[in-house]
Amino acid sequence: MSDHPTGNSPESAPRKDKKPERALGGRRPVVFLDRDGTLNEELGYIFNVDDLALLPDALKSVVDLNHAGVACIVVTNQSGPARGFYSEEHVRKLNDRLVRLLAEGGAHVDAVYYCPHHAEGVVAEYAIACECRKPKPGMILETATELGINLTKSFMVGDRKSDIKAGRVLTAQEGP
Repeated sequence: MSDHPTGNSPESAPRKDKKPERALGGRRPVVFLDRDGTLNEELGYIFNVDDLALLPDALKSVVDLNHAGVACIVVTNQSGPARGFYSEEHVRKLNDRLVRLLAEGGAHVDAVYYCPHHAEGVVAEYAIACECRKPKPGMILETATELGINLTKSFMVGDRKSDIKAGRVLTAQEGP
């Protein structure tokens, strides 16, 4: 049995690229944001880090959320490592570029979490059916546990049904 709140072992848990600089606590609203197709252009697998580009309205949207006092946390499925296309280090570099592009425009992301797994992957370490890969809510639940987030004050923004399904855990929570 795992000690992780989602039931994941450390190998099957979501990865953290950027931890918040301050505690989020349960009072501050949080928006969980998908990455590809929501914040940056959907290009399929991004092999060249410099190809990652923000969507036209993404920067302004994150700035507006920041000004409204809403914490922004990126939660993204990234199966490139599981499929053998590239390493987790490459995923981290892509996430770093996203955070940097947003910061250059005055936007702040509080944390970045990603799932490198895929049940049909070809790299054994990542070829697992985990609880953190959306549409399962494990990534959101683990993030909430680690950062003390009140899920009843949170919402999910994404471009796929799997994002919306993962976000349903937010409406299933009881208030304080």
